[in-house]
Amino acid sequence: MCGIAGTFRLNEESRQDLAVDLARIMIRRLAHRGPDGIGDFADERACLAHARLSIIDLEGGAQPLFNEEGNLALVFNGEIYGYKQLQAELAKTHVLRTQSDSEVLLHLYEDLGFRMHERLNGMYAFALYNRQSGEFYAANDGAGIKPLYYAVRNGILLFASEIRAIVEALRAGRMECEADLEAARSYLLNGWIPPPYSLLKGVRKLPPGGFLRVRDGRVESGVHRAKTPVAVLGNAAAVSSLEAQLTAVIEDQLVADVPVGLFLSGGIDSSLLLALTPAARRKELSTFTIGFAGNTAEVRRSNEADYARDVAAHFGTQHHTEYMAAQDLLQLLDAGLDAMDEPIADPAILPLLRMSTFARAKVKVCLSGDGGDELFGGYLRFRTLRARQWVQALHAGAPLLAMRRVMGLGMMGRSAVCGRMRSLLGHLSDPRFFSGPIDPKHVRYLEQPLPAGFRSKHVADVARSTIEEEIEGQLAGQLLPKTDRITMWTGLEVRVPFLDDRMIDYARRLPPAGMATLTRGKMPLRDILSRHLPARLAMREKHGFRVPLAGWFRHELRSELEGRLRDGRHFPVQLLPVNHLTEILDAHLGETRDESYFLWAAFALESWFRRHGVSCH
Repeated sequence: MCGIAGTFRLNEESRQDLAVDLARIMIRRLAHRGPDGIGDFADERACLAHARLSIIDLEGGAQPLFNEEGNLALVFNGEIYGYKQLQAELAKTHVLRTQSDSEVLLHLYEDLGFRMHERLNGMYAFALYNRQSGEFYAANDGAGIKPLYYAVRNGILLFASEIRAIVEALRAGRMECEADLEAARSYLLNGWIPPPYSLLKGVRKLPPGGFLRVRDGRVESGVHRAKTPVAVLGNAAAVSSLEAQLTAVIEDQLVADVPVGLFLSGGIDSSLLLALTPAARRKELSTFTIGFAGNTAEVRRSNEADYARDVAAHFGTQHHTEYMAAQDLLQLLDAGLDAMDEPIADPAILPLLRMSTFARAKVKVCLSGDGGDELFGGYLRFRTLRARQWVQALHAGAPLLAMRRVMGLGMMGRSAVCGRMRSLLGHLSDPRFFSGPIDPKHVRYLEQPLPAGFRSKHVADVARSTIEEEIEGQLAGQLLPKTDRITMWTGLEVRVPFLDDRMIDYARRLPPAGMATLTRGKMPLRDILSRHLPARLAMREKHGFRVPLAGWFRHELRSELEGRLRDGRHFPVQLLPVNHLTEILDAHLGETRDESYFLWAAFALESWFRRHGVSCH
């Protein structure tokens, strides 16, 4: 895991010295992503730069890397899983100079060109420069786990792992650096900025499976991996083979030349990763959990430390728990806002930063359960879609006894069962059902109706479309950027087994009807976990990584919150006037209603504009 940056001159009028200077400015700004060394390569057309966090081939994996003839240059951020098999194949026709996974990209590109992605499985963002043809190619993985931003200014293409690097380069080069208020509006409504947009006009980020190509001075962008139809598995075959598939993925993602750990919340996803870790590896595996100190009702609801401790004890790991109180949050606030690069409306960045710092003192790599909810029906909307299918079946005359047994609704009558279903189905008319949790009434001129295509589809199509929407929406826009930016701020690589290409393809083949019941989601994962853990741990309700922010904003963080939001100096008041923002603030502080999530979103947005010196007025 690393940071990459660089420049590519699109025409002869652009300045070579400026392009090289900008690339080096950007990579220095990304030094936190690669504390083990910085390297670059420059010629008359391009400059590729790399900040290294050494995980595999500690001695020989420095970058940029070159092929045998020296006409292909590469900078790479991420990990390629199953790379040893690729090395064995490529060694038959190429001279391999390192033991790193990065080098396989060079030779796959030589052999397959843009079809190289068909052979790649991993999390990655890279840039390739062909010195002979003068072509440039950059891409990221199919789930968008690894980021890449880019912009064109003054005939120069700039690219970097984080937008902060591009902002610094634009300022150094006295180039346009203007806020994109449409992106800010999307952020306030949804809680994130969807790819390919960013908070700066003309600065874009690759979507999941995106690519960027330059030929003859023309910049092209698109998606390198098309979604192909898949055959749906039967329920029995789905669950029986899922365990074997996930076990194989975990084994591949445990490969490293440095110690590996696991973020353990005690929830379904991380507990299952631990359960399927080979027994020989568990004893040497460090697991990490964050808990909240205090005894208020909000703190007690937010704590999963006890569950995590019980799961770790069951499997015999080397378990570590770090507790944080309100004062710890205050101390992390500035670092957390710096680390997130672009604003993310999720205060869980703060405990994640604490846990990453805590874990980094012991390991360089951690596995995380990110993606389990999105792929396997962990959210309420998946259960609601399932409920619609049941209502349709009841109205069509399905036997009531069988329906009650399947839904776990005891002795309810037909009308009561239909009533319970309709209460869930009410979510389908709520704009927030398919968007973020920020109430649209807070944003002027904004409406976010349910996408039309979701209203008329059969439930199977809707459920599968929902998986795709999750991957391309909240995962790419919020959850993965949060994990990448916060953990890389501390020099920690985090791997996400549920978002391995094999798991995404597998999830798309699962029968939608088996994803959720009325009361529980992620049934395929629960079924597997129940064979490895007691029921009280395997079947407990979804908890989430919540931060007790409501009380903190009313007490410990009150002065900080009011000081930043009351005057609206660094807030886009064109989207949300100061008087409306003040009303929301007063309602929360006066305990009229809980607006903590929205206030965090506004707080993070204000901080981004202020810290980067970008005007939003």
